[in-house]
Amino acid sequence: YSSDATILRLYPQGRGGNIFTILEGVAAIAESAFYGTKNLLGIVLPDSLNTIGDRAFERSGLIELTLPASVTTLGKAPFSGSSRLTNFYVQDGSPVFSTVSGLLYSADAQTLLAYPAGRSAAEFTVPDGTQGISQSAFEGAANLTRIVLPDSVTTLGTGAFEGATSLSDIQFGAGVTSLPERAFAQTGFSTMAIPAAITRIGSEAFEGSGNLS
Repeated sequence: YSSDATILRLYPQGRGGNIFTILEGVAAIAESAFYGTKNLLGIVLPDSLNTIGDRAFERSGLIELTLPASVTTLGKAPFSGSSRLTNFYVQDGSPVFSTVSGLLYSADAQTLLAYPAGRSAAEFTVPDGTQGISQSAFEGAANLTRIVLPDSVTTLGTGAFEGATSLSDIQFGAGVTSLPERAFAQTGFSTMAIPAAITRIGSEAFEGSGNLS
């Protein structure tokens, strides 16, 4: 913890025990604080918490996560590679976040913020009405092979599908006109048909996708 016990800086990777309760009064979880904590299957977040840092729970053992309504800030890819994570929940009254079928969304349900990387489904259809896929939203979702985007999706964030290593097929909706930086980095594509509507492809959009020919 920080000296005033308001920031949780690091949780020991090798600590035993399946569930950990963060002390009330903690306002922030630092970057990579729970990185690689494979023994951690559940966590109770306090109502005092407002910030979760970049990659805070990367490669953790979490199975599900409930965000208190007090949380207003999520860093980059906070749950990337958490290969057991299957559902998000958000407490009532959150002004920033919501869930749709266990996926983490913005409060207005227009932006998909995070897909649980531990889901076993090979195919996923983004719900119609979704307008944006956030930065790193599908990062580390290793079981996905195919994604279908509805016409309502118009914006893809940086690295939206990065690290979805089995992803090899995507159906674009009519609304996507640009592929951002690192959009499909380290994915499983061997080929991709780019719709005529897409007029911009960002740098390193397919970096590390070794099967792409």
